[in-house]
Amino acid sequence: MRFWSRFRSFAAVLAWPVLCWVAAAVAPKLLPPSVTPDRVTLQLQGEAGQSYRLEASTNLISWFPVGSGIAQAGGLTLQHVRPTGQGAIYYRALLSGAVASFPTVVPVPDALRVVSSVVTPEQEVVLRLETAERVVYRLRMPTNSVLEPTLVTLTALKGATGIPTQAGLLAGVRIEPAGLVPLSPLFLEIDFPTNLPARQISSFACENSGANLHLVPDVVVANGATNRVRIFATQFGTYGCSVFTLAELQALASTVPPVRVTAARMGQRALLEECYPNDERDAQNLEKKLEDLIRPRQQEAAAILGTERQSQLLGTTSEDEGQSALFQLLASDDSFFRQEIESHLPEALQKCAVAQTLVPWALSHDRQRQLLGDVSEGASSTSVTLMCQGAKRCREQALECCRTHGGDTRLIQQLLGLERQRQLSGFGEDPRCGAELTVDQIEKECAPEWYGTLNLRIRGDYKNVSTNGDWRTQRTMTSDLVVTATVLSAKVERNAANIFFPAYTNIVCVLGGRFVASDNVETLEEYWFDPCNGLPSERHRNVFTSSLSTNFNNISLEAVILAPGTGNLFISPSLTISGEAGNRGIRSLREDQQTRPSSIEEHTCVTTTTTSDSFEPDGGLYGFLIQAKEHEFTATPDLIRYTFHGPEPMQFDFEHEFDGVRDATLELHRVR
Repeated sequence: MRFWSRFRSFAAVLAWPVLCWVAAAVAPKLLPPSVTPDRVTLQLQGEAGQSYRLEASTNLISWFPVGSGIAQAGGLTLQHVRPTGQGAIYYRALLSGAVASFPTVVPVPDALRVVSSVVTPEQEVVLRLETAERVVYRLRMPTNSVLEPTLVTLTALKGATGIPTQAGLLAGVRIEPAGLVPLSPLFLEIDFPTNLPARQISSFACENSGANLHLVPDVVVANGATNRVRIFATQFGTYGCSVFTLAELQALASTVPPVRVTAARMGQRALLEECYPNDERDAQNLEKKLEDLIRPRQQEAAAILGTERQSQLLGTTSEDEGQSALFQLLASDDSFFRQEIESHLPEALQKCAVAQTLVPWALSHDRQRQLLGDVSEGASSTSVTLMCQGAKRCREQALECCRTHGGDTRLIQQLLGLERQRQLSGFGEDPRCGAELTVDQIEKECAPEWYGTLNLRIRGDYKNVSTNGDWRTQRTMTSDLVVTATVLSAKVERNAANIFFPAYTNIVCVLGGRFVASDNVETLEEYWFDPCNGLPSERHRNVFTSSLSTNFNNISLEAVILAPGTGNLFISPSLTISGEAGNRGIRSLREDQQTRPSSIEEHTCVTTTTTSDSFEPDGGLYGFLIQAKEHEFTATPDLIRYTFHGPEPMQFDFEHEFDGVRDATLELHRVR
């Protein structure tokens, strides 16, 4: 038995033809659906205890899942959020059989095709990675896409087994740190050197372990000049694309999230999880719930794009057109935001851990709304509330934690980070934030005798081109190091004057915090003695990359303070800061090319390429050293301050030196 019904919405949106049927094994009673501008609600009366699933289609040929459930005594109600700009959408309800869960695959990373970069809130960064097959990956991180300095790494995949398509993996890359929700919607671009079967390509994502493979929205362009896949990324993990038949695409689109198994995970909120373990547990469960909810929505949008592309109803010659279609589908995320983010605001204002979990999702939604052209309101009231009142609650809980568990500088470190995040996000002066607890109040409860912060960034960009006869050599280097740290402990030694030394105070502090760094070095040598078709006869390329991202608690700071004008030959005011973050692995790649005229055809060139690569896990240490003399820093009995902006000597190799830039700020003050 089939039931057909057609309804139209009289709101200022496109009409919605609605088609529903349920398998004849159970004769249901179809009630009139409710249609609003942003969703349709379908009610089915069926056999109690029977499982049904709702599917949708735009062409009555290919179908994608919308929802499922078990009929109760009153029937079953299912909802679908309307994709903005979509014309007709048809629905059918079927008896549910066994439904496959999201597949698990086995991604195979290429340890030698890796690029890393330190991303800060203030600066846009573009990560670019090219494989031996000349496939190029680009990830653009705009300003304010992270809240703190973060080491972002791209690792190309050599392959992936278990992808549900006979064609296998077309291209894929792993983005780390895994699970990070950027504060701006990002596009991962994959450029191919050859033509693409654009209408058969769809994109997917999974966890870096390979679990939970699901479709994700994308834009595919193949117009002769450009062969590109742009994948919409809302969370870091593994992304890729493949060639799918329509049947393979529909089979993957019909999978659903597996039943979630709650597992203990390490907290990310310093000491607060020790003081408020229940809050931390609730935040972890909420974070996992949001991940579980967003994946089916991504799969639904991707299935619509993929099936329309295969049906040749979605043009692929214009990137702007494809992106416009994608954004129209993403507009339905407003309902997700209202239901799953705003609904947790009351809880977030009581639990710091919950507020911190919601902040990235709320800010990301704001930026996505701006991408769609809605810039009238700026940041949403939800984001302001989380960043302001949520941060205030974090301060209050930290203060309570210090009073009940004793002083701990980890809490101050975290709280200063929260305040910095609020300032960088533009909410620092917002009147809606209300009065905040001051840092001084926190320090009096939690700090040692001396307390303060260190912010250090050392970076350099170098490019040099030299020629020697027919040889041309190009050297390029990008180096970036960021340290953000706070005092963990302080030891003060006061020394009386004697025959050799005036009275002085020696302050020794241990600082801890976050260290992120990356280096990318490349040498390109070309020999132009006998060029062939404009190509050098020889080409040698050496690439070295290394990176490190870690928490470390071994920064040493020693300050010698004397009364003004009392220094002598044996002792004078000085400030020394140093730290070693640990071993860094160094990846190296060498590529040699030779181009010669072909012996078969006079005007044809033949190029031979050989490559070699290696990885040294203990290639060297990352560290830093700062030494400041008298008049280069200020010191009083209650304050030590050092600021520096200027050149930092750096080396490309033993022969080529250049100046990078060092920016450093240190402020210590006496709390007790």
